[in-house]
Amino acid sequence: MVLGRFLRSTPPASPSTGPVPRKASGSGSERAVAGAQPFAFDRCLGNARDAQSFLGRSPAALFVDLEGTLLRTFSRDGLRSLPEDTHFSQSAQGEELLLRIRPHAMDFLLRMKREAGLRIVIYTATCRASATTKVEALERACPGFCFDFIIHQDTLGAWDDGTKRLRLVLGSAEVARQQGFLIDTKTAQVQGQEEDSRHAVVNAAAVEEFGPFKADSSGNLADMRTIYGVMSAEELVPIYAVFKNFEVENSIFRAWLQKVRASNGTSCGSLRAGPRPITDGTEEEGEDWELVEAASKTKPTEPLVLDDFYLVEG
Repeated sequence: MVLGRFLRSTPPASPSTGPVPRKASGSGSERAVAGAQPFAFDRCLGNARDAQSFLGRSPAALFVDLEGTLLRTFSRDGLRSLPEDTHFSQSAQGEELLLRIRPHAMDFLLRMKREAGLRIVIYTATCRASATTKVEALERACPGFCFDFIIHQDTLGAWDDGTKRLRLVLGSAEVARQQGFLIDTKTAQVQGQEEDSRHAVVNAAAVEEFGPFKADSSGNLADMRTIYGVMSAEELVPIYAVFKNFEVENSIFRAWLQKVRASNGTSCGSLRAGPRPITDGTEEEGEDWELVEAASKTKPTEPLVLDDFYLVEG
């Protein structure tokens, strides 16, 4: 048996579709920060050229993928119990979505937004409804934090034959080199960014995937790489914690960030690597998410390669 990628269909979302259905009453859990930002659905770009209206006068932006980079969804099938770090969301049709957030990921993004002054952007090859649900769940887990905008599979002008290109979003290769950085799990997406004279990519970095997860023979949720003997649990520890000191330990990102801060007339010395408590917001630290709703699923039309791994006989 080998690990392979699984093709499945996802419903394309039209930029003209209406807002995600939401409850008429309740605690307002679908808001990332009450009264501070539009709903995540409304921060999804219909066209890449609209990015400038979100970037404003602070164009430096960090672009991150969702599934496998910041979080991982998983199935309840075969599980005796759910891990303590399980988070939940729910579709408008009552379909349950279980997920785990990568350790230190949201704390890292919060540091980059507050201390480095970067815009934080989701750049994902998933549909608008799915991206919305996951983004709002992440924001619920990190009170006081909001992604600036979301690029999804149907954002016009943001894709070069399926490849992410920051130059398409930021306007030119030069601006992308100076003001944009991509973190992704796929080497092909990283290699699609800007290079220096030595043909080395200067504004993107690849990280190993968080998960995928499934029930092991004991009914506990486990990384599929440990289930099938690809990696040990000890080998996965630094992979899961890659964002703990990413701005220090990743040389490509560190060099790019230094140039951004130099161009803005600020010092990198003010950046504090490592985890720090998130105190903004009214929720207590460690509190789980409330259920959020997303658009209902429609009949699939086109296949899309997702980050989920499944067994392939062979």
